[in-house]
Amino acid sequence: AENRVQLLRRAVTQSAGGSVATLAEVDALRGRLTVIRTALRGDGVADDRVEPRSPSIAERVGNVVEGQFEVTSGPTKTHEEQIAIASARLEKVLADLRVIVETDLKALEARFDAAGAPWTPGRWPTLGK
Repeated sequence: AENRVQLLRRAVTQSAGGSVATLAEVDALRGRLTVIRTALRGDGVADDRVEPRSPSIAERVGNVVEGQFEVTSGPTKTHEEQIAIASARLEKVLADLRVIVETDLKALEARFDAAGAPWTPGRWPTLGK
């Protein structure tokens, strides 16, 4: 989805008919995807600055995997809590991503098709129209 949005952005900036409003809409969609990526993987910029932040979904799961890697006992209460938090956050992130990909991105690409914008990967070409 991030690649598709980036290519749509390039199509807007390189197209003579690209508008500032369309560019803003593409950038807003890109921002929403960045929020999702950060929730999944973490914030590298905050890490570089050694800023405190909540662990990402992947970090929570990774910590549990690392803590259980060579252990024969069951998961600790902390591990169970971390998995529960990660699961709840993942459920919300997936719901947000589904709206972006299945609704918002499709609608934006349909508008690009209707406007005759340059083709970008992820969009089905229409032949003979």
